[in-house]
Amino acid sequence: MTSTMWRSTLRTFAKKILHTSSVRAPQIRFLSVTTSYCQSYSPIGSLDQPRILITGGLGQLGQGLAKVLRKRYGRDNVILTDIVKPPRHIVDAGPYAFVDVLDFRNLQEIIVNESIDWMVHFSAVLSAVGEQNVPLAIKVNIQGLHNVMELAKMYNLRIFCPSTIGAFGPQSPRELTPDLTIQRPRTIYGVAKVHAELLGEYYHHKFGVDFRSLRLPGVISGDTAPGGGTTDPTLFSQVHQLPFSIHDRSISIHFSSPVPPVSLRPNLSDLIIIVYIFLLVLLLLLLVHHQYFKVHFPLVVESLIDVAFPR
Repeated sequence: MTSTMWRSTLRTFAKKILHTSSVRAPQIRFLSVTTSYCQSYSPIGSLDQPRILITGGLGQLGQGLAKVLRKRYGRDNVILTDIVKPPRHIVDAGPYAFVDVLDFRNLQEIIVNESIDWMVHFSAVLSAVGEQNVPLAIKVNIQGLHNVMELAKMYNLRIFCPSTIGAFGPQSPRELTPDLTIQRPRTIYGVAKVHAELLGEYYHHKFGVDFRSLRLPGVISGDTAPGGGTTDPTLFSQVHQLPFSIHDRSISIHFSSPVPPVSLRPNLSDLIIIVYIFLLVLLLLLLVHHQYFKVHFPLVVESLIDVAFPR
C-alpha cells in the first residue's frame, strides 16, 4: 500500500470513529456504506426539564442511563421502572416504580400521573432466554412494544427503543453491512427488534410519533449481572477467571485477563492495558486486510443519549 493510500485509509477510518460537532440537534451517524437517507429534525418543544420514564430499568442499560439523565435533568425527573423489587441503592438513587409493560392500564397510569414526556423502552426478553421461552418473548418484546407505541401516540411522547445487531441474519452481508439490507434474523429476539424498527417508522410517518432507535451490539454492563443475552458467556468468563478469544478469518488472538470473583469491575490499569491491546489488534487487522473497519468507540450510554436526548 502506498503512503498516499495509507493516509487516505487512515483519514477515512478516523472519520468513521470520531464524531465532532457543535450542533445540538440529533446527529445520525452512519458507520456503513449506506447513503444517508434519514432527514434531520429538531427536538420537539423546548423542555428544559423533561419527565423521563425508563422501562426495564434494572437491566444492563437502565441504571447507567438513569445516572447520566438525572445529572442532566434532575434526580426526580427520571423514573426507573421494572417488575422486580429493587435493591436499596436503586431506591436511594432516585424515583422507582413497578411497571409491567404488558399491563396497558398500569403503564398508562404512571405516564399520566407522573406527567411523562419521554420514554425509554428497555423491557425485553433477551436472545438466549427468548429461545428457551418463545411465547414469553413474543408477549414481552412485541405486545409490550405495541402498548408503549400506542401510549406514545396518545400522549405525544418521545420514545427511544433500542434495536440490536441480532436484527441481522445469516443472509445479511457480513462486511460493510449497509443500514438498509436483507435482515431475516433467526432468533425471536431479532425478529421482534426488526418488528420494532418497522413499527416505529410506521408510527412516525402515520401519527408523527418521535421514535428513535440504535442497533446496539452485545452489551456488558458494569451495573448489573447478565440478563440472558449473547454476551453473557464473555462476562461469565471474566468473573470466573476464564480466558476468552477474539477470532478473525486470518488471525486468532487469545486474551486472558481474569477479574477477581469478588468484583465485576477490573481495575484501571487492567482496563488501560486491554484498550491498548484492542487498538493494536485493530491496527494489525487493518494492515492484514488493507481496508478500514466499521468501528465506533463511544460508550453505549453516551451514543444512546446523543440520539434519544440531544441537547
